[in-house]
Amino acid sequence: MNIRKQYGKRINVRKNPWLRFVSSLSPAVALLLLQGSCAERPLDVRPTEGHVVIHASWNSATPPTSGLRFYFYPQGGDSTALSYDGSPTGFEGDLPAGEYRVIACSTDARNAAYQDMESYSSASVTATGDAQSRSLSYYAQPSGVYVLRLSDLTVPLQDTVETSSVPDTLSSGMNLSFLLLGSESPASLSGLIRGIQPSVFIATGQSWGETGATSFTTVVSGNEATAEIGMLGILDPLGSLPYRNLMDLTLTLNDGTVQTTQVDLTQFLSDVLNANGGSVPVELSVEVELRLIDAQLVASVKPWNDGSGEGSVK
Repeated sequence: MNIRKQYGKRINVRKNPWLRFVSSLSPAVALLLLQGSCAERPLDVRPTEGHVVIHASWNSATPPTSGLRFYFYPQGGDSTALSYDGSPTGFEGDLPAGEYRVIACSTDARNAAYQDMESYSSASVTATGDAQSRSLSYYAQPSGVYVLRLSDLTVPLQDTVETSSVPDTLSSGMNLSFLLLGSESPASLSGLIRGIQPSVFIATGQSWGETGATSFTTVVSGNEATAEIGMLGILDPLGSLPYRNLMDLTLTLNDGTVQTTQVDLTQFLSDVLNANGGSVPVELSVEVELRLIDAQLVASVKPWNDGSGEGSVK
């Protein structure tokens, strides 16, 4: 028995067990089986999905983080957020078609933890606790907190969307510089910064949480001392909850004498925050002069000039 195929070539049914089986069936069933055996059905086709490519465009040649974790929040309904690990340079993968908002966070942030990530509006990062007294909470100094945000991402059905975004940093650095005037030289200098806000909402960059303090120890060289303090936010001393922001200093001289004093940062910090939309710049320089007057340590902070302390992701 011979059957003519579509292109006119005759084949022998007796030598083909599959065709011999098909020929024993009714014509309608045989036709359905033959059509099904010839259809192409790639296993990777997902008719409800689209392809997503997100580039993290850093302002430096080398990304400052070893990885990013991406959170995709479906807009509308009560759908659960989808999360995937990406590379330092972005994300590529398939997602169900639809509208999303996106947050990506550095996976190697230090002295900080991400929390409430199930919701776009509640997702935040919080500095870890360092110590706590009855009257004051102490926080560790966070660093390496980088985030990427997309307020709207449309994933097309069985198509590709490609976009890019510049990551931002939520951890700021306050660079402290102390100069001891006179003939004395410091052996050590340590201190305490108040008004620290421990948490930031990732979507808006707004600081929140119970204010506390962070301690620091400087590096001394000659009559100078320096320190860098990492923070997520600091409460405006002249804002809605006015207070005096006093920095405690403890100075030990080479002869073993210990001196203490306080530096009033109230006006300085308020000027900085007002000029930067309520946020601490990525890098903020604070210069303090110290003097010993009648065996008493006196400190004064240099005024902040508008435009100084600006920084960028690096």
